Amino acid sequence: VLFNCATIPQNLLESELFGYVKGAFTDAQETRKGIIEEAISGILFFDEISELPVNLQSKILRLIENKEYKKVGDSKIKKCSCRFIFATNKDIKKLILNNKFIPDLYYRISVICIKISPLRERKEDIIPLVKYFLDKENSKLNLNKKIDKLAINKLLSYQYPGNIRELENIIKRAIVISEDVIQNKHIVFDSFYNIPSNKNRYINKINELLSKGKSKTYIAKELGISRQWLYHLLKTYNYYL
Repeated sequence: VLFNCATIPQNLLESELFGYVKGAFTDAQETRKGIIEEAISGILFFDEISELPVNLQSKILRLIENKEYKKVGDSKIKKCSCRFIFATNKDIKKLILNNKFIPDLYYRISVICIKISPLRERKEDIIPLVKYFLDKENSKLNLNKKIDKLAINKLLSYQYPGNIRELENIIKRAIVISEDVIQNKHIVFDSFYNIPSNKNRYINKINELLSKGKSKTYIAKELGISRQWLYHLLKTYNYYL
């Protein structure tokens, strides 16, 4: 059972998670199950756990440690035997330093950690993902579109600051604007990042300006690129070299 901590309003998180009894609050016209009860003997997947408010984090900690919880407005303790998986796209340790995440909860849920690297660091996944998204859209739209090698090579050369969601968006766009075969001209990258065509020239110039102590704002203006793209270049500097 999926529980996305980022998509539910904070004032509804507790009742959605634990459920509530009739009369617990103004609109509680009947007793309702929560996500935990739905996953009672299965697996509960907390997506974006970093978005959970601190007051609820302590209740999740008790849930994990004691396998017990209470519905909102109820005095009865209920048992829970489900297993838990947690995911986040943020650095939990930084959140702990800023008092936005409870250390005890972090150590309780991080027994086994699987880090998924950004797409730019696992280029071998791009072709299988392209095939998956292409097959998915062909099936949904009743099409039979193909993609040629030049288009694939263009996809392999990109750095994907938006990761897999950006790749999926690029494929969907290419399907819409192409005919039978997706070609190089149909692969359009997001102009938000103002991607330079000759990245080595830009990197050499950035290195030169940085060595002169120029500010990032000055460098972006001098090169005619967005600050977002400049920060992306700096973050992945070793990769580009």
